[in-house]
Amino acid sequence: MKLLILFLFATGAYISSRYTELKVQAISTEKQEAVIVLDRKCNVCHSIENPSKVFTFRNMNDLARNINRQVFVWKRMPKGSKNWLTTTEKEKLKRWLNSQLNK
Repeated sequence: MKLLILFLFATGAYISSRYTELKVQAISTEKQEAVIVLDRKCNVCHSIENPSKVFTFRNMNDLARNINRQVFVWKRMPKGSKNWLTTTEKEKLKRWLNSQLNK
């Protein structure tokens, strides 16, 4: 009986750590996809017009709430017909934003 309990405990711990690992990988993928969108569609102008607000892998989590407001709530960004987000790009940003805003 003690062996069975030990086995179940060990199995549960493994499953829990594996779940956490998969969750971290998914978030990392979401963040990687989002930073590509931000770099291609936002940093094009930000690097010229507002260099202090260029999005990077390091600062994007801190700016998530503002990005959400500007892109999805107020629909102010990105500006210009060349920078409009495709449906896929919007989905990528939303997935990453949801992971940040729902913490």
